[in-house]
Amino acid sequence: MSRLRWLIVILPLAAGCLSTNGAWENQRQALMANPDPVARLNSLTTFAQSAASIGDAETVKLSLKDLQGDARHDEVAEQCAIQLSNGGHSWFAAIEVAGLVKDDAKRKEALFKVRGW
Repeated sequence: MSRLRWLIVILPLAAGCLSTNGAWENQRQALMANPDPVARLNSLTTFAQSAASIGDAETVKLSLKDLQGDARHDEVAEQCAIQLSNGGHSWFAAIEVAGLVKDDAKRKEALFKVRGW
């Protein structure tokens, strides 16, 4: 599939048009249907970051589930937690997302950054 098509899949979320209801599931299914594993993981990474930018912590958490096992999981979780925290969104949600970082040292660092200590 072309990059343009995947961009079209991502843009509605980036614009803040979607929530965690059925629209999220439709978007997720479209992303997961990509047969190219690298493109699929890149799209899921962008999807999670876009969700964080609009404060949709539930979508971030679902996206991170899809990224489990990928080396980028912890980095994306930290970035999303910081975005949720700095973007004026739910501080509690930012703490939850930071807590999803698997590596202990990185999780402590992410929580430190989100809490601002």
